[in-house]
Amino acid sequence: MIQILNAAKFSAPFYIFSIFGFIGLGVFPFFGAFSSISSL
Repeated sequence: MIQILNAAKFSAPFYIFSIFGFIGLGVFPFFGAFSSISSL
């Protein structure tokens, strides 16, 4: 039970970052195009 709680404690940030990463994959092409245009 303690090992499950420790695994959940370390996996919860991983799920949060994976959700933000999944959202970032949808936003990144637009943001990458905007940053490349603004860097010119």
